[in-house]
Amino acid sequence: MNHVPSERPSSFGADEVIYRGISPWKLCVQLLVAGVVAAAIAVGFALSDEFRARLRLDAEAGAGPVAAAISGGVATILVIYAAWLWYSRLQWVIVGPKGLRWRAGRVKFRKWDQYKRVHRGAIHVSVYGEDLRTGRYADIEFRHSPPLRIGTDTIIGYEDLIAVVETTAAAAGRLFVAGGSATGLSNPDVVRYGPLHFDTDGLGWDKTYYRWDEIENYEVAVGLLRIQPVNGEEFLRRLCEFGDWQQVLDRLDRNVGSRRVGPGSSSGVAPAAPGSGS
Repeated sequence: MNHVPSERPSSFGADEVIYRGISPWKLCVQLLVAGVVAAAIAVGFALSDEFRARLRLDAEAGAGPVAAAISGGVATILVIYAAWLWYSRLQWVIVGPKGLRWRAGRVKFRKWDQYKRVHRGAIHVSVYGEDLRTGRYADIEFRHSPPLRIGTDTIIGYEDLIAVVETTAAAAGRLFVAGGSATGLSNPDVVRYGPLHFDTDGLGWDKTYYRWDEIENYEVAVGLLRIQPVNGEEFLRRLCEFGDWQQVLDRLDRNVGSRRVGPGSSSGVAPAAPGSGS
């Protein structure tokens, strides 16, 4: 399903997927209202003797002009911040076979050969000593350029966008290239399923390799396989990328089945992979 952006780009292809940004208009309106109030207070301090008298300001000490200047400065900051927030907001993100395009102030484009990875994070706040997670974000990192940050509060379809970015990047040619004992591929018993490779001691993807005891958990849902190492970036791909994806699940279930998140097992029926024809 395509996610139609709030402001459509001038052109996009039928093979591109579009995700709409979440508008910060409520916050911008609140900032503008606060700015108007601060400006009105500044005018009162500057021009109204009655207003200053009600607030018991010492006119002879010059408190009125100082208070007016401070209120005016606050009003200016609030209005400028509202304008910057509106201009720089993430309006849309387009994922296509050639790369990633988005608009945040101005339109930017990155080819898939510039893509590095998706780095996830969480926003935490402390309330009375209790650590609360208030949101999630992800930095889509590129070589030689700043990352694109998306979050649950800035984009509609946050998880779906991450999955499409990772799978499209893989389909564009970022699959693991075998070679070198550092990746564990010197083992002659290595079996490959698309971007994943297995041996008797563990599994790997891209240029990483993990023993079975280094896998924290894994999950199969909505046609996607997610593997989370204890120390490392998570792996997320569509099941249809593995070819015989049931063999992949069987290997995971045999070796780390106790760490599988959610329902299902190697003996059960796995979710149908998009594009698998099932």
